[in-house]
Amino acid sequence: MSDLRIKKARELLRKTDLSIEEIAIQTGYVEYYYFNKVFKKHCGITPSKFRKSS
Repeated sequence: MSDLRIKKARELLRKTDLSIEEIAIQTGYVEYYYFNKVFKKHCGITPSKFRKSS
C-alpha cells in the first residue's frame, strides 16, 4: 500500500508545484513528518531533495 502512495507522491513531486505537505495529504498521509520518514525509507532521500534532483 505504501508503495503505491510513494509512487504517486514521486509523480506529484516531479509534475506539480504543490507543497510537500499538500502532496502528503493527497497521498493519504495526515502527518507531514511521518510522510517524510516513509518517503526517505523508500527512496533513500527526503521529498525536498527528490524534487530538486528531478
